[in-house]
Amino acid sequence: FDLRRGHRDFGAGMMEPGTEQRRRWLRFLAEHRLGVDSIRPEPKFELRGDRVYVDLTRYEAEARYCFAELNMRAAYLPQFFYEFGWAYRPKSRWGLEPFDPTHAAAVQECARQFAQWARAHGWHDRFVHYISDEPHFWHDHVLEQMRRLCQLYHDSGAGFPIYSSTWRYCPSWSDSLDIWGIGQYGCFPVEAIREVQQKGRQVLFTGDGQLALDTPYLAIERLWPYYCFRYGAIGFEFWGVSWWTWNPWQFGWHPFIRQSADGQRWYYVRYPNGDGYLAYPGEAVGLQGPVSSIRLEQVREGLEDYELLRLLRQRVGANGHPALNQASGLVTIPNAGGLRSLSILPEPDRVVQARSAVLEALSSPH
Repeated sequence: FDLRRGHRDFGAGMMEPGTEQRRRWLRFLAEHRLGVDSIRPEPKFELRGDRVYVDLTRYEAEARYCFAELNMRAAYLPQFFYEFGWAYRPKSRWGLEPFDPTHAAAVQECARQFAQWARAHGWHDRFVHYISDEPHFWHDHVLEQMRRLCQLYHDSGAGFPIYSSTWRYCPSWSDSLDIWGIGQYGCFPVEAIREVQQKGRQVLFTGDGQLALDTPYLAIERLWPYYCFRYGAIGFEFWGVSWWTWNPWQFGWHPFIRQSADGQRWYYVRYPNGDGYLAYPGEAVGLQGPVSSIRLEQVREGLEDYELLRLLRQRVGANGHPALNQASGLVTIPNAGGLRSLSILPEPDRVVQARSAVLEALSSPH
C-alpha cells in the first residue's frame, strides 16, 4: 500500500525517511499485514563515465527495518526503476534518452547491482518491479515501449518479477509482464486470468477508486482476499493510505485536481470520496501517528480470513471442503464494482457465516 505525503498541512515531516514519524506509519502498515510501496530514502544510482556507482547505505537501514524487524513481505523496487505511467514516455536518466545504448546498459547494471545486494541479504523475493502505472495500451508508442523496457530488464538478469497495474488484458504484453495488476470487477475476464496463469504469470488485484467512503458494506475491503483465494491471485495493492487533499477530519471528499495523461493535454478531475487514504493523521487531533479507519480494519479482517482459508485448504488438500466452497461463493467475477458494495454483498452476514464455517472445520478433529 502506498505511503504518501498527504496534504501539505498534515504531511510535512511526517513521511521523512528514517524519522520516528515515518516509522510509526510503517509499523501501522505492518500491524495490518501490509507492505509499503517504496522503502526510503532512495538509493543513489550514479553514472560516472562508463561506470555505475550504487550507494545503498541509508536505504539498507530502512529495508532492514521493514523486512527484518517488521517482517513486511513485499515492497516495490526503488522509484529509480519505475519507468512511466499512463501515456507518458519512459524517463531519461543522467541526461541520456531512455533507449540510448549507454543509458540502457547503465540501467541494467544498476538492476544487477541492486539484485546482488538483495540476494546477499535474503530479500530478493520481497521485491516487485513496478514498471508502469495504468499504461494506456491503446497508444502504439505505449505498446512498444513496454515491450522494450520489459525486455531490457529481463535481459539484465536481475530476476525481479515485473509488474504493471494494467487493469485490463493486453495480449501484446503476454510475454513481457510477470505480474498483471487487474481490476476485480470483470474488466480483466476470468478467461484472461486463466490464460495468464497457464503461461506461468501471476495476477494481483489493483483497486484505485474502489475503496471509498460511500460504500456502506465495504465489500471490496473485506472480500479482496476472498477474490485472491478463489481466483489464485497473489495479493492486492492500493495506491494510498495517506493521500489527503483536505483535512480528512473535516471533509470526506476531494477537490478537483489538474492532471494529464501524457504531459500535453490537461484536465480537471475529482477522485471518489475517500479514495487514496485509509487512515487519518493523528497529530491533527492531538494523537501521535496514524489513526485507522473502518475500511482499513476490514482489509485486515479479510487478510485474517485468508489465513484461515489457506490453513483449511492445506488440511483438506484436493478433497476440498464445503466451508471452502461457501467462502469462495461470496465473490464472483464479473461484479458491480467496489463503489456498489450493496450489489456485491447484499447480505453481509454471509461473511460471518462463512468465517464461522471455516473455523468450525479447522477445530474439528478430522
